[in-house]
Amino acid sequence: MSTTNKLGAALSAAVIALLGPVPTRAADWLQFGYSQQHSGYNTAETQISPANVTAIAQVYSVSLPHSSDSSPVLLTAVSTASGSKDLLFLVTKDGHLLALDAADGSVLWSKQPTSTGGNLTTGAPAIDPNRQFVYAYGLDGYVHKYAVGDGSETTSGGWPQLSTSKPNAEKGASGIAIASPPGGVNYLYSVTDGYIGDGGDYQGHVTTVNLSTGAQTVFNTLCSDQNVHFIGSGTNCSSRQSGIWGRPGAIYDAGTNRIYVATGNGQFNASTGGHNWADSVLALAPDGTGSGGGMPRDSWTPTNFQDLQNGDIDLGSVAPAILPAPAGSTAAHLALQAGKDGKL
Repeated sequence: MSTTNKLGAALSAAVIALLGPVPTRAADWLQFGYSQQHSGYNTAETQISPANVTAIAQVYSVSLPHSSDSSPVLLTAVSTASGSKDLLFLVTKDGHLLALDAADGSVLWSKQPTSTGGNLTTGAPAIDPNRQFVYAYGLDGYVHKYAVGDGSETTSGGWPQLSTSKPNAEKGASGIAIASPPGGVNYLYSVTDGYIGDGGDYQGHVTTVNLSTGAQTVFNTLCSDQNVHFIGSGTNCSSRQSGIWGRPGAIYDAGTNRIYVATGNGQFNASTGGHNWADSVLALAPDGTGSGGGMPRDSWTPTNFQDLQNGDIDLGSVAPAILPAPAGSTAAHLALQAGKDGKL
């Protein structure tokens, strides 16, 4: 299906830094791509510049219990049994969530929910805006909630939260995402796609969790009129093999107060009264709801959607990128979508 960026290797996670003294502390990096838009642009980090970038050198390399095809998140000044530490949180492909001392790579704690089979994940964890908890997808199909300092798991208030009832067919390949829209409620997003080879009965969907109440909402990209976790082959939905493949997962845009996902593979028939949204960009409310009746809040599907499906040149190999509107633009809100067809 989609191509991926190999951010981890069989050996380890390596850390680089500038040679010489570091005058300022690192800034928290709470989720994949740093921000709610997953822009990867951290304005709080100013130490590296074109003038000194050649001085970057590896500080240490750490062997992991399994390879990782994800990226870590960072939380500074965490209270632990060993004192205050900056911690890196990283998920390995076999479902380990590791809390690493950012100074030397030593493991402070690790968790690995029981897997239901030979599954793997390439998703990244995310840290709660309150800085008290870290969330990670487990190979049991649930999103788990852990205390950042010691890894103790929350098992009340709806946690762990179901992300898929079919972890052998639906893959948690994207980062856990968190948005903080106006109103004071933070939302967590977990999306699914399929495993390599496009086999199996998977229906990509967005699971949204209200972090204040633990209540969740499901929006399926196939059979979208059913807001449930499908439980078996053909049991709920006869359509199959559409996924949300972008590594960041759901993208939140403050300008429109919506989340956006892009899909690839599967059937599209929403333009003729159906409820299948393959090879489309979909907009949902921050709480994960559409406009009712299986409809998203907004959508865009290219006219050659069937050609994309027939040729396995999916639109949604990556997530939408929110763009600033240039001066004089007639559109106030812009995003860019790339596909396997090589077009923007």
